[in-house]
Amino acid sequence: MSNKKFTVLFVPFPFEGQVYGSVGMAEILRDTGRYNCVFAVNGVWKALLESMGFDVKLMESVVFNDAIKDSPDSSLMDPKNTKTFVKPLEPTSRLHTLFLKYFIREAKETDPYLKTIIGDLKPDLIILDHFINYPSIVKSGIPWIFSCNDSALSLDLGYPDKRLPPSYLGLPTNTETEVKEKYRQQLWERNIDLWYKYRDELMAIGCPPLYEFQYWSPSPYVWKALLESMGFDVKLMESVVFNDAIKDSPDSSLMDPKNTKTFVKPLEPTSRLHTLFLKYFIREAKETDPYLKTIIGDLKPDLIILDHFINYPSIVKSGIPWIFSCNDSALSLDLGYPDKRLPPSYLGLPTNTEREMKEKYRQQLWERNIDLWYKYRDELMAIGCPPLYEFQYWSPSPYANFYLVPKELDYTDVRPLPDTFHGFDCYKSSGNEDLIEIPDNLKNRDVELMKRLVAILSKSKHRFIVSKGYRHTEYELADNMWGERSVPSHKVLPIIDLIITSGHNNNVSETMYFGKPMIVMPVWLDQLDAAQRVAEKGLGVRLNPYECSENELLDSIDSVLNDKILAQKLAKGQVHGSVGMAEILRDTGRYNCVFAVNGVWKALLESKGFDVKLMESVDFNDAIKDSLDSSLMDPKNTKTFAKSLEPTSRINTLFLKYFIREAKETDPYVKTIIEDLKPDLIISDHFINYPSIVKSGIPWIFSWNDSALSLDLGYPDKRLPPSYLGLPTNTEREMKEKYRQQLWERNIDLWYKYRDELMAIGCPPLYEFQYWSPSPYANFYLAPKELDYTDIRPLPDTFHGFDCFKRSGSEDTLEIPDNLKNRDVELMKRLVAILSKSKHRFIVSKGLKHNEYELADNMWGNHKPFNAPKRR
Repeated sequence: MSNKKFTVLFVPFPFEGQVYGSVGMAEILRDTGRYNCVFAVNGVWKALLESMGFDVKLMESVVFNDAIKDSPDSSLMDPKNTKTFVKPLEPTSRLHTLFLKYFIREAKETDPYLKTIIGDLKPDLIILDHFINYPSIVKSGIPWIFSCNDSALSLDLGYPDKRLPPSYLGLPTNTETEVKEKYRQQLWERNIDLWYKYRDELMAIGCPPLYEFQYWSPSPYVWKALLESMGFDVKLMESVVFNDAIKDSPDSSLMDPKNTKTFVKPLEPTSRLHTLFLKYFIREAKETDPYLKTIIGDLKPDLIILDHFINYPSIVKSGIPWIFSCNDSALSLDLGYPDKRLPPSYLGLPTNTEREMKEKYRQQLWERNIDLWYKYRDELMAIGCPPLYEFQYWSPSPYANFYLVPKELDYTDVRPLPDTFHGFDCYKSSGNEDLIEIPDNLKNRDVELMKRLVAILSKSKHRFIVSKGYRHTEYELADNMWGERSVPSHKVLPIIDLIITSGHNNNVSETMYFGKPMIVMPVWLDQLDAAQRVAEKGLGVRLNPYECSENELLDSIDSVLNDKILAQKLAKGQVHGSVGMAEILRDTGRYNCVFAVNGVWKALLESKGFDVKLMESVDFNDAIKDSLDSSLMDPKNTKTFAKSLEPTSRINTLFLKYFIREAKETDPYVKTIIEDLKPDLIISDHFINYPSIVKSGIPWIFSWNDSALSLDLGYPDKRLPPSYLGLPTNTEREMKEKYRQQLWERNIDLWYKYRDELMAIGCPPLYEFQYWSPSPYANFYLAPKELDYTDIRPLPDTFHGFDCFKRSGSEDTLEIPDNLKNRDVELMKRLVAILSKSKHRFIVSKGLKHNEYELADNMWGNHKPFNAPKRR
């Protein structure tokens, strides 16, 4: 890495969320010791940023409230006047008008100051956290990053995608296409002339053109300078410029989204785009790969991460572990990992599209490009790449495959992904921010709403910590509350049981990070989208802060606090059961934990500090893909699971076939690893017994991660009903036996084949319809004690139930969320009133208007800088 100290210029929009988002990034860079971070801001932020140790360059910016004060719609900036945001659409479209007028002024009047700062400072990198592109940045020739601090859905203002509803309306993601387009068209028609004026003025001073109703265009990145400015070494290679490669094609116009309005009806534009991409990829693989081969040969890296749409032959054939990273839509992973249970990507089809319709679309896409695809595949195979399945663009890495999307708020409920892929979604901020003075445009909060909420929460049996906001002097908290003008969320979130939030994107992300349930009470803009997503993902409750009744709010608090399933969902995170056990053992300092896994898990486990031994395992989807019953692995095709035994018995058939292959093909790898490693203990977390483990003579533990009832597959007990049918434990004995017999008869011949093959290689015999036999040493299973079945069928002493998952707890602190700093007095009073009726106790940050409302008896708080209260 280079030893040069790089200068990074941050240009945030003068709102709190954008400034703090930039501060979080700047602190990370500064603390490496390799970056000088400079902020270009107006005078409001100077003292704060200098107190944090940052250099500041002053520029004049247009005061938002001044820019809109003469508009009849300026009242809409007060959230209490936007109660009908979704019903009707009018307030949102009028807010778009306000913002566009402001942005036109801002680009004209502020940009000259910014141009001077850039000319004097000559930064190595610019990070712009705003809602528009400043011409002086776009035209500077300096690498720049566009940072968006609003909701992920609002990226449509810079990167439109008609598969999602328009932002700032709180619409569900599964809104009908016609309704989404109706709303989108109404927003567009309201501001069409003003938007064209905005676009034309930016283009007149040299900015790139915007697509219809974009506010900003994504940064194109200048890769070499950007990466070197971040302290990375760079190796240059020639690649094919996509636009150059397709410019002579009659279909090149399709790269402009406005020309693909009929993408699904008809299918033609999508299939023609596939043609463009395939032609480009054939050129790219030929012309770029030689450069990459030379770089790999010279550098000899230990790991390669490929973020592309194809497999470069030089990577696949290098013998070096490599990870395939996909940054496109999650559904488009079908171009590397096809799954006919899903519709083809890039068409916006629902996941529950009828099978015949999915196949019809898939076939039409395929027929359009069949000759070109075979040419692509054959050229890759000719230079030694593994064969691709029909219409694959790339094949997954045998080591690991990454994609970038927040798991908890992902859209995988709409478009599920294969289990072999891993999503990442982390941000970091230090949480070292001091209390700040917020500009005038953020101080106009609805005090009456806060008073209303305080009044309701004051009737709660719970206690509350309240961030009162900048009008903290205009309302009082109830006795069951404690609060201040501003409360640091990174200190409060770890100790609370529940957060009531307006749903600002930063705050929702922080809350998910700390695994806390939410009641989201959105007021406007991206808060509505966040609330909708939290609700539809089952991670909290959405309430209207203006219209919810006293009982609704109080009952919601009790309901969320008592929701054990939700608490478990939030607490588990992504820690695998085996990793949790291994971390506990490793952290004692007495154990060296080694994993025997296939390549998919190698990078992940090594990143956690574990040794890994690679073994080949049978891919489940490959093992069952030719079966007529493979469709049953899609839960929507098993709706009659309990009321017809048929699907369950057929799924048992699938698993038995897979287990027979798995025992044969994977066990030799396990045997070799055991002989080489000579472990003192083996923990097997599987559905079968590997012969090499059972026969090794080494103590072994069988670990079970399925439901406690499904232990009947290894330890049958006729006092319980058969598992996987959802039968009550008090089902009549005759009925239990009837179901058990039907399951058995369906697979009797296949099960005997499975048992005999295991016994032939020395495994102990299985009882009728056992998949596995318990370890004579110990057997672990994961089940909350309250939900176990030991009251009906006691287990031997060798069985041990566990009901906890472990996380490392190495969380960093987080910045104070915006929504905790902007409480209005009436809302605080309403919340205090409701929470005063709670059985719980609350610490409340009362904020600037602390003298305008009182706390309830189950609350404690004041307006001073936050310190945890000493009384309990």
